[in-house]
Amino acid sequence: MRLLLGVFVAAVWVPAMASACTEDPVLAEVALELSAREVLDGAALAEALEIAGSDQRHGWARRFRRRAAADEWLRELPRDAPLSCGRAHRDDSVLVVATARAGSLTIDAGRARATVAEGFREAHLVVRDGDGALHRLALTDGEASLEGVPRPLVVQLVATGPRGPRPVAERRVGRRRPTARVVGSGTLADRLEALREVHGASPLRSNRLLVEAARRHAEAICREGVAAHELDSDPESRLASRGIRARVVGEAVARVAPADDPLNALVRSPGHAAALVDRRFTDVGIGEVTAHGRRCVVVSLAAWPRYVGR
Repeated sequence: MRLLLGVFVAAVWVPAMASACTEDPVLAEVALELSAREVLDGAALAEALEIAGSDQRHGWARRFRRRAAADEWLRELPRDAPLSCGRAHRDDSVLVVATARAGSLTIDAGRARATVAEGFREAHLVVRDGDGALHRLALTDGEASLEGVPRPLVVQLVATGPRGPRPVAERRVGRRRPTARVVGSGTLADRLEALREVHGASPLRSNRLLVEAARRHAEAICREGVAAHELDSDPESRLASRGIRARVVGEAVARVAPADDPLNALVRSPGHAAALVDRRFTDVGIGEVTAHGRRCVVVSLAAWPRYVGR
């Protein structure tokens, strides 16, 4: 860990904050790293988390001048798992970093070991190998072998919680290569079809009901300022509330700066990429909204959806 002298001081939560979150020294280091930055966005947070050695890639970061305001913010954060946090002081402000820790992932000697929080199920690994191929690996007693998978690797632990499936932890194995990207021009739907073709998946039919559901969820994500698979329900329940049933339901969510490419943001995550090229899906609805200084995209996926009435 770096030691910085002067006005930058990493801190842990005092007892009064214990009810809001659990102190994590790694997140205090992340807060220290971010405290000197002008821009606090998802990409900066993910990079700082990885540099600090955390297996988390998503969370929240915000500056405060009053501790009471930070306390209130932490209590109101939407989370589906226990909250961990750390902070760093800089001059007269404090930067707070928090994550909802739904799982943990360690990799040693070619074996991955994973745990998930209470209320999470269907845990598995999604791995992007050194050739760009995606692998879904089952866990046996919380472990899986990574032997024989071409390096370097991006290994994600994915699990289904009370608010639907999501990546809950991530590790890299081997030297980092350029980030996966989807090249080409055209609409998001056109580029998604090209991505699926590369992975041997059939084209998707645009579904009006899925488009409407995706657009509404994208609006909510921009309004609430959080990129999540849900705000008050899981993807399957939200479709069901609109009278839609399907054999399998999936979702990919991105919240990026207006100039950024949301599809490339999605494929950087092996779990999201695996959902986008899943051969089981037959229909898609893409919702895209730019508001509150962010570009929010929801890709709603379903296998043989049908309208059954509300």
